Amino acid sequence: MGIQRAITRPSPLRQQVYARIRDALRSGRFRPLDRVTEIGMAEELGVSRTPVREVLGQLSREGLLTPHARGGFQIPALDARDIGEIFAIRHQLEPYAAAEAAERIGRAELGALEACIEREERVRDAVGAKAEAAFVAANFEFRRVLFAASGNARLAQLIANFEEHVQYVRRQTLGDSAVRRVVIEGQRRIVAALSTKDRAAAAAAMHAQLDAAHRHLVSVLERKDGCDGAR
Repeated sequence: MGIQRAITRPSPLRQQVYARIRDALRSGRFRPLDRVTEIGMAEELGVSRTPVREVLGQLSREGLLTPHARGGFQIPALDARDIGEIFAIRHQLEPYAAAEAAERIGRAELGALEACIEREERVRDAVGAKAEAAFVAANFEFRRVLFAASGNARLAQLIANFEEHVQYVRRQTLGDSAVRRVVIEGQRRIVAALSTKDRAAAAAAMHAQLDAAHRHLVSVLERKDGCDGAR
């Protein structure tokens, strides 16, 4: 599956290239250890190699790509320790952001969060790539709205950066209807806390959501390791 459409040029080209490749990484198009090359991306996007080279270098510095032995870059393969380190940082950032959002969030943002949950509910028990993509998109939008409501754009961006480090593994958990139910239940607890402006409850609900996500991600890695060892 490709990135689907060529780049247009009204806004700065490098920003468009960055956004398009970042979206491809977030969407789960690539899997761990997939190779990403400057030439391939440039051809796919219909641009010169220069902005692609700059963007791939930036994504590598951000930890979303690692050097490939045959040149270019690859999607990093995370282990349980990597995920543990990432979640340790997220536990510091996300509950604080949720608490800040509890003080600042308005009716429109609460409505947007409810709409995201409704979108998730519609595909909660559905199977297939289309349903998975729809759930992931609604989940991503829920988190975007929530952390934007904190009023701290830098904090929201930092959270997004760390979340994307586990996106490749996380997509494998959100294909499971049981996991989707847990996600939705946790989101409802977060929204309930936000609606009453309860900072402590919002932070606690986010801690619980992160704990559940961490457990599910580690279970995916353990299953994968077990399958690899049986080969």
